Amino acid sequence: MLRISDSTIRNAIRNGQLRAFRFGSRGGSIRIAAADLQEYVAGCATAKPSCPEVASTAAGSRFKHLDASKLLAAWRQQGVVGAPRGGNNAPSSGSSDAPSIQRES
Repeated sequence: MLRISDSTIRNAIRNGQLRAFRFGSRGGSIRIAAADLQEYVAGCATAKPSCPEVASTAAGSRFKHLDASKLLAAWRQQGVVGAPRGGNNAPSSGSSDAPSIQRES
């Protein structure tokens, strides 16, 4: 009826989200009352977003005003972007500031 997997139903029963009855030996068959199923479905309903901008993300980006300097500073703090040359960070192995090694032939 709900077009969801058996394991989703079994997990809901196991977690106490859906009331069910078992008949027969060794687990037997599972029966769910229509009222219990309706209650479960109602409990699964999600609330609509209150902010219309959040609901319309498919139309475009939610970000309207970005401060590039603050964004760059946050990225540098998290290590996403390296510090500008001359900063306090050690040079990476691919940096031109690193000493070059020359082999003798």
